Amino acid sequence: MFEELTTIRISGRCFPPQTDLDIFVKKSGNKARPRISLIFGRNGSGKTTLSEALRKQSLGHRLEDIADLQLLDGDGSQIPNMDEALLKVKVFNEKYVDEKLRVEGDGLGSIVMLGDAGNIKDEIENKTAQKETATEERKTLETQLERSESPEDELCPDYWKAKLLAALKGDAHWASRKKHIDGDRKNARVDDRILTRIIGLEKPDSDLSVLAERFQAELADYQSIGSGSAEKLPACPTIPSWMSLIDEEQILSLLRKPIEKPELTEREQRILSVIQNRGLPFVRNAQSDLTSSQPDLCPYCLRPITSKEIADIRDEVSAVLADEVKKHVAELGGALLENRQELDLEPYASSLRRETDSCRIAYEKCLDIITRYERLLEQKKCDPFTPVDSASLGLSTALGELSESLANLRKETAAWNERVDQADKQRDKLCSLSDMMARIEIDQPLIAYKSSTENKEICIASLNHAKETETTLERELSSLNARLNNTNIALSKLNTMLAVVFGDCERLRLEPIIENEKAYRLISRGAHVRPEDVSSGERNAIALCYFFTQIGEGKARGKEYGDETLLVIDDPVSSFDFENKVGILSLVKRFVRMTLQGNPKSRAILMTHDYLTMKSFVSACKNVNQELKNVRGQKPKEFRRFTLVDWDDKDAAYDTLLNKAYAHTLNPSDETRDGLGNAARRMMEAFSTFEYNCPFDELALQEGDRALAHDPFLNEYFHDFQFKLAMHQESHLKDPINSEGSIETPDSFSSEGIDRSIREALCLIYLLNKEHILAHISDSEAESHFDGWIDRIKSLNSYKQSDA
Repeated sequence: MFEELTTIRISGRCFPPQTDLDIFVKKSGNKARPRISLIFGRNGSGKTTLSEALRKQSLGHRLEDIADLQLLDGDGSQIPNMDEALLKVKVFNEKYVDEKLRVEGDGLGSIVMLGDAGNIKDEIENKTAQKETATEERKTLETQLERSESPEDELCPDYWKAKLLAALKGDAHWASRKKHIDGDRKNARVDDRILTRIIGLEKPDSDLSVLAERFQAELADYQSIGSGSAEKLPACPTIPSWMSLIDEEQILSLLRKPIEKPELTEREQRILSVIQNRGLPFVRNAQSDLTSSQPDLCPYCLRPITSKEIADIRDEVSAVLADEVKKHVAELGGALLENRQELDLEPYASSLRRETDSCRIAYEKCLDIITRYERLLEQKKCDPFTPVDSASLGLSTALGELSESLANLRKETAAWNERVDQADKQRDKLCSLSDMMARIEIDQPLIAYKSSTENKEICIASLNHAKETETTLERELSSLNARLNNTNIALSKLNTMLAVVFGDCERLRLEPIIENEKAYRLISRGAHVRPEDVSSGERNAIALCYFFTQIGEGKARGKEYGDETLLVIDDPVSSFDFENKVGILSLVKRFVRMTLQGNPKSRAILMTHDYLTMKSFVSACKNVNQELKNVRGQKPKEFRRFTLVDWDDKDAAYDTLLNKAYAHTLNPSDETRDGLGNAARRMMEAFSTFEYNCPFDELALQEGDRALAHDPFLNEYFHDFQFKLAMHQESHLKDPINSEGSIETPDSFSSEGIDRSIREALCLIYLLNKEHILAHISDSEAESHFDGWIDRIKSLNSYKQSDA
């Protein structure tokens, strides 16, 4: 993976699309790529953005506004397993310090939390506060729900439901009106079904009094057409089909029809006599009894009887009952149908009594005539040889009368049903008016009922949500506490590193808090350190030491740095004094070497905006390269304006300018003054750009206020100096560090004025960053010279006071 890394491609924020940073490009003549890259860039140039983008990617996230971040090989392709490689990047920068170090006070001193412990504690406090809020909300909602379920409480929907039911009952309300509509003696019953129906109505626009007048008028009309309790009658019946099919003339013809007697023997004559006297059915039954059972005794005279006698009787009866007789008897039997349905007049008896009685009388008359015909037909069947001479009994006339009565009943039934329909419509109108009146009457309690119902539903939903939230927060707190219990640090190892940084094991150390295993007290020389006394340099030192302990966390001894790693360290010493810088750089050098030595594929990137730190990085890396013989040296690079340029050339120009101005200040001459016409301006612009990323007349003034606050005279003096220098427009250059040649001194500036401005510019840089300028000036006595020049400036204050 990282052994193929040559270029970091980044887009977004200060980086134009597809900005390629060739940080591990092979130097001409080298076979192997360098393993350490030094990036020097002024504040605002993008190195912090680069380090934070890498840090975010290593955590599986993307830095906001960074559209693209890729690790490329020498051919411009992504290195193998790039996504996996990004997870192996270890970044120390300002954001890391903010996230991994927490310093708080507890009255005794500083409490330090490292790694995720501080963030987890914040989350625990936040979740605890949220849970307390959710618990309080749950209790409030439970109280509210208890009230909304108590029928005696106005928050309860049942309380208002009782009010609604009461508004429908009583003599002046819906129940009484329904009683008058139905014609009952008691008020109508009011139940939930009726209440639901009325609640579902839209409130009428009409006034209640207007609807009441309409109701009374409609009720009077309704009562005038009869009670609405009547029901519609079914369709009127017709003459039963069996009765309408009777042919009276055919019956009379069959009764009168003569049947000739056959010539019979004496024995057959006796049988005929029996038929005439006792009837044909008797003879047929006797014949059936003798032929079917073959008895030994005659069942009628109880004398013995033989089979031959039985056969003779059968033949003789058959001779008497010839085919014509049989046919005639059958016709007599079929003259009247046996399957007879009744004429049902009961549904009409109570509503149309007169018409129903008329139909019943006519029907019974028809039945009486039919009964008389049945007797005559039976008489003829018993003696088919003797005609029955009977006059017409008037069945046809009776059936006509029945038809007329039924027609009249049908007419009255239609009229009845029409009245019922009219009454039903009137009743529906009355019920609708009564419902509309009821809807107005219950409007006020209905509003309260709906509101209480809605509030109860909201309360239940909110309560469920509060319970779920409370349960979720309990689970999250349990998880956070478990995570907090798993945040461990190698305390002894961290304290050892702090001793290296400060060159003293008692200068700054962490001690565990017994009652809080995941927090530590900050101790300096046996005393507690208050939070406000912890400098930014000390904070960075603790965070950097913790960073190095985490690289090898959980690994076996001797294999802490065996994993392939891209180590990125951004400005580790920007806030330290000179003595502590040495310790920090020593620590950085040690862990860079251990990282590279632990895995030959590992790489390191060191970034800074500080000139002295960069020079220290160069020396440290040369030392590391010497220790790691297989790692080739690399010429450090400066990252500036999103392109890599030769940093040494820039350093040389600035270094030369400072030394030339310093040498001229020691021994001014026309020869050395040549080319230094705008030296003061050029030095201040270069210094302000590198150190503060602002024009010298802006941020440098602010830094001057801070650095010279102890001496009001010097502060005011150099304010005036910077203002004069800013007004000297002719000396302003777009790129003062890269400029070559000389700029002539304006006529308004004397040689003495030029010398003074150069000297004062050197002194201001010295006051703002003493170590910076002393690192550039190659003169062991430079510090005493600067102090002497500043004392000379201070002496001007005495002249001012004497003049005053």
